[in-house]
Amino acid sequence: MENKKMADTKELTIGSKIEEIIKTRIQQGYYKVDGKLPSENDLAKEFNVSRSSIRTALASLAGEHIIIRKQGHGTRINGEFANSLASFNKTWEFTNLIRFNGKTPSIRAVSLLYRLPNSDEVEKLQISYETQIVSIDRVFFADETPVIFSNNIVPTTDLKKEVTLHDANYAITDFIFNFSGQHLVYGMSEISAAMPAGNIAQNLKISIQTPLLKFSELFFRSDGKPLVIAHSWFDSKNIKLSIPRSFE
Repeated sequence: MENKKMADTKELTIGSKIEEIIKTRIQQGYYKVDGKLPSENDLAKEFNVSRSSIRTALASLAGEHIIIRKQGHGTRINGEFANSLASFNKTWEFTNLIRFNGKTPSIRAVSLLYRLPNSDEVEKLQISYETQIVSIDRVFFADETPVIFSNNIVPTTDLKKEVTLHDANYAITDFIFNFSGQHLVYGMSEISAAMPAGNIAQNLKISIQTPLLKFSELFFRSDGKPLVIAHSWFDSKNIKLSIPRSFE
C-alpha cells in the first residue's frame, strides 16, 4: 500500500510539472489556439514519462477549462479561456496581453525620477520616509499605438545599482530580476475607472476626456515583502481586456 502511495505521489509531481510546461506553451502560442494538442502517446514520448503522468497533467488543465477533452475527438485548446488566462496569469504582464490581442508589444520608458516616498508609499512598501525610491513612467505600445501608461515605484534599497531611463525599457518582472536579483511572485490588483491626467493623455495620444481603466497594484516576493507599487492606465478602445470566469 505504501509503495502505491509513493507511486501516486510521483505521478502527481511529474504531472504538475508537465501541466505547467503545457500551460506555458499554450500561453506563448506554441500550440495553435483552438487546435488539437498532441496525443497522450506523443506527449508521453516527448516528455519521456508514462501516459498516467500525461493524463494527470491533462486532467488538471481540463479542470481549469484551458483544454477540452472529448472521447474520440482528442484534446483541443479552449481558445477564449486560454487567452484570458495568459493575460492574467500570476502578475499581470501587459506585453502578453498585447501579444494575445494579435499585436506586437513594445515598451518605452518616458520618465525616471529618484525621490523620497509619500505616506501611502511608505505604508504599502513597508519602508521609512528616509528611504529613497525610484519612480518610472513607461508606455506600452501595440503595433506602435500607445495603449497603456504605467508608473512603477521601487525602493532603491531593493536595487543593486543605479537605474537609468534606458534601463527601464523592460517588463516589470524582468526589470526587478535584472536590477535586484529577486522575483515577483504574486500581486494584489484593484481596477477602477479613471480620467487621464495631462501627461498620461499626452503619452497615450488621447483626449483628457477619454475614460480609461486604472490598475492599482502591489507586487510581492515569495516571503511576502512588497517590492513594487504599480499604477497603470489602460485604453480599452485599442486593446481587448478579457477575464475568464468559471461556474464550476
